[in-house]
Amino acid sequence: ENGSMTSVATSGANINFIISEKPTPETISSVYKMVKVILKYLDVSNIYIVNHRYFLSRLGQPDIIVCVPFDEGSLVSALQSLSYLATIKKDAKVIDFSYKNPIIR
Repeated sequence: ENGSMTSVATSGANINFIISEKPTPETISSVYKMVKVILKYLDVSNIYIVNHRYFLSRLGQPDIIVCVPFDEGSLVSALQSLSYLATIKKDAKVIDFSYKNPIIR
């Protein structure tokens, strides 16, 4: 939460952080806040963070893409409406929240 990263020797982590340069403390703090919000509303099997984009993998559900920086209020309402969005297109594979209006593919 304070923006510092600690290496942990474990194979059970479900967050993969792939970066092209050393992240700033603000970026790490944002990652922490985003993961905290996501885990509050979703059952996520894996989280892949590639620079400023989050890819959320859920078993049997469409994958989700979220961009950073993010607005917590709009992200929370978007996450709460996921069950509705998934019924718009029955066999959706990806729901992309990195734009102002979600894209369903």
